[in-house]
Amino acid sequence: MSFVIASILLISVFATGVFAYRGDPLTPSPNAQIDESVREELQQAVLEGDYETWITLREEYGLSGQGRMAQIATPDNFEKISQLHQARLENNLELVYQLKEELGITANYGKMYGKRLGRGM
Repeated sequence: MSFVIASILLISVFATGVFAYRGDPLTPSPNAQIDESVREELQQAVLEGDYETWITLREEYGLSGQGRMAQIATPDNFEKISQLHQARLENNLELVYQLKEELGITANYGKMYGKRLGRGM
């Protein structure tokens, strides 16, 4: 009896697979665990293109250096990041991909980029 239960559990684990966040530009990361009010303040600073407020808020809430955006954002490219955020809100994928390319932001989809054939599983 225990062999049957163990077999069913093992099969269910392998059958479900592993799903990771793939970087959909219109979907917030499920790993983001920031309070909603903080997220709104940061988002407003990005929408306004206000790098100084954005960086001050990140430091105030203990977020400095955390996340990919902290590695990419600079005072020189923050306006473009603001445009990228606005394009995401407007579901303008063509502009999103153009701005991501200009900013050097790429997603790693394996060897078969975009075809999801090289997932490394």
